[in-house]
Amino acid sequence: MPFGQKPDATGGPPIDFDKIYHNAIKPAIERCGLSPIRADQEKGIGIIHKAMFERLLLCEYAIADLTTANANVFYELGVRHAGRSNTTLAIFANTQPIPFDLNFIRGIPYDIGEKNLFGDIQAEHLKNTLTQKLLVLIEEHRLGQNPDSPVFQLIEDWTPSEISHLKTDVFRERAVLQEDRRSTLISARSMRAEQGIAKLQSLEIEFKKDGWVDVGSAIDLFLSYRAFSAWQSMINLFEDFPAPFKRQIMLREQYAFALNRRAGTTDAQPGDRESAIDILESVLHEQGNSSETLGLLGRIYKDLWSDIEKDGGRKARVALNKAIETYKKGFESDWRDYYPGINALTLMYLSGEDEHLVEMKKLQPIVSYALERSISDREPGYWERATILELAVLDNNQIAIDAALNNLLAINNVEKWCYETTANNIKKLRDALITRGEDCTLLEEVINELT
Repeated sequence: MPFGQKPDATGGPPIDFDKIYHNAIKPAIERCGLSPIRADQEKGIGIIHKAMFERLLLCEYAIADLTTANANVFYELGVRHAGRSNTTLAIFANTQPIPFDLNFIRGIPYDIGEKNLFGDIQAEHLKNTLTQKLLVLIEEHRLGQNPDSPVFQLIEDWTPSEISHLKTDVFRERAVLQEDRRSTLISARSMRAEQGIAKLQSLEIEFKKDGWVDVGSAIDLFLSYRAFSAWQSMINLFEDFPAPFKRQIMLREQYAFALNRRAGTTDAQPGDRESAIDILESVLHEQGNSSETLGLLGRIYKDLWSDIEKDGGRKARVALNKAIETYKKGFESDWRDYYPGINALTLMYLSGEDEHLVEMKKLQPIVSYALERSISDREPGYWERATILELAVLDNNQIAIDAALNNLLAINNVEKWCYETTANNIKKLRDALITRGEDCTLLEEVINELT
């Protein structure tokens, strides 16, 4: 199934597939005495890898959510139908068009609710329906009745080789191990930095011994180092990853992110920022403009400018202009993504050049609207609230600044580097306001709270 929030193909608000999984699919599976495994940790890695095929072919039963007509889900359903005869259920939101005939597929429509909110009523109905259908499926499978796969229905004597019990038992043990590891990773992230990093490093040794077969946990480990600002550990881990991992865009982007962050520490190596730029430029060359990639690249140019801004001169202006241009291009590549937009606004303000200030006035309401739309049907997260704070500072609105700071600090479990990033942005805005003769008492309080 899709994971996280995904756009509605019919133009409605985003659909929260995590809510659908946790509130309906997972409890229905557990009611039937089965253990749910969801392949959501492998995001960014793609589907063509050993662990995904093992899950598709070795798990006893499978549920495929066809909502949004996700190409990965359809491919995975095809693999499943080629190898298993009557052990699969397909579900889909009843507002969504399905791009092929479901006559040969056991398909269950479900109600996603008004504004795609999938509330308690919808969750209870899907949970009950899934439980009933799964119990029927389990019994039919036991009796060898009613194949749900079109391959087995339409091709006589289609009998793929049986998978040995030894193989399925190993898979079951590995699935339990994966869930245990993910629980350990979550526990490690809640520890103090020194203890947490030590725990992650011990897990890394385990993963290497296994030959990185647990793809999802390996990615989670990589991002867990980021939670502790352990940039060197992130870099070392990426460089030890197998070649297929290193080709994946999300991991390459995060590797570049870590290199750039290391450049600002005592562990910095010559050429860190330049290497990060090369990596992101190669990603852009492969996939075209992306607000995510350009946002990361803009951050590197911003840091290059920060390194030399006190010296002033042509190099500093060139770096600042490059950062503004890159962030602006990122926002233009996806007007819904406010992140590169707010960074472009902040740097335009900091430049103080008339041309940039005029452009800032034009862009600011568009960024504000993008932010409003992104949180129109949900609670804002850390970055949304940080953006609201920066917009209030750019407006020099004291009441809005105070309210935005309170909302930002109300969020729990924020990674340290997030606060540092926001504090550094506010510091630069404070310095610019000081040079313009503005009162910055409240901004000093904001910076103190964040640091």
